[in-house]
Amino acid sequence: MELTVARSGTINFFDGQAVWDDPVHQQQVRLLPTALRIIAQVSGGNDAEAVVDSLSRDGHHNARDLMSAMLGAGILQPAGDADAQDLMSELASWGPGVAHFHFSGRTTAETVFVDERLLDLELQRRSLDGDLPAYFPDVIGSRIDLAAPVPESWSEQCSALLSLMRARRSRRAYSTTTPFSKEAFSLLLTALHTPTHIARDHLGRPTKVRRVVPSAGGLQAVDIGVVVRSVEGIEAGCYRFDRVAGQLIAVGPNLGQRSWVHALGEQEWVNDASFAVVYFGRTRLIRWKYARTRAYRSLFLEAGHQSYAAYLLAEALGAAHTFIGAVRDETLERLLQLDPRHEFVIGASVFGVREPETDGTSEDLTSFEWERQALHDTRSG
Repeated sequence: MELTVARSGTINFFDGQAVWDDPVHQQQVRLLPTALRIIAQVSGGNDAEAVVDSLSRDGHHNARDLMSAMLGAGILQPAGDADAQDLMSELASWGPGVAHFHFSGRTTAETVFVDERLLDLELQRRSLDGDLPAYFPDVIGSRIDLAAPVPESWSEQCSALLSLMRARRSRRAYSTTTPFSKEAFSLLLTALHTPTHIARDHLGRPTKVRRVVPSAGGLQAVDIGVVVRSVEGIEAGCYRFDRVAGQLIAVGPNLGQRSWVHALGEQEWVNDASFAVVYFGRTRLIRWKYARTRAYRSLFLEAGHQSYAAYLLAEALGAAHTFIGAVRDETLERLLQLDPRHEFVIGASVFGVREPETDGTSEDLTSFEWERQALHDTRSG
């Protein structure tokens, strides 16, 4: 039997121990000296039986059992088995570090998320214990006070924008009886995600695309999918968004409540939300122009631009909106028919009809503000 060493992992050394670190399957396995010899010989192109015979002659009589265990753990794989190898192929050309970073943070259908209430309790305890990083570190140097008045000479547009920015909130309370209007839904998608200008080459192919949010090289390499739950005139289900034509393309079924909450990281407050816009990066597109590893970062920055623009437009429309990063990447990739080799989920914007009585606009402290206030009170008292 011909075997190969899986490309999904690397060997690292911690405290004198060799460890197989596999970000795709999100596992770490301590390697015995015999296992290291098996990896070395298999990677050298030796047949599995020849490796076992060689090691047995050297006194490693457990080599066959160990090799079977390594096959079961995904450290070794049959030659030609391209599952994990194929999954990493696109990012691997940027270097093993990028692929390792990417897949080690990718959530799966089995990823366990911490209960928000338990996390809040833990953060409160740590805050009272003084375990809270400074909001701004102590920096030595001369200081200049900056006031922030709004001069009368400033335009009405500037004042209106400042008002929207100051009113922006992450709103997690939604109406349970009113569907989201199709007009507002359409505006949120088309205004934020359709092009304002497209430059084309001599064959008519897009080479640079402008939207209302900035993008590295004008590539617009962060795309969106939409999961609809309750929007007037739109059938519930999973959609890709053709941003050039401004059209939804149905790609998946309506999600039941349990599946909806599961896909969005077990956060129960999403129950009453109307729809979610899922941001996903397209590495093949960004790599077409930028071969540098650093270009990977631009995808996260661009998703942030899109999310913040969504906050402002939702605020202007009187809608409720929250961005979340704790989502199940693998689940959403499947629902939206993404190719995880070069399309990966970054996060999601969750929208709903704002609940007037509990819309989150009160001056209640956010969790982070509570921590800082608690620490301040402890130190003051």
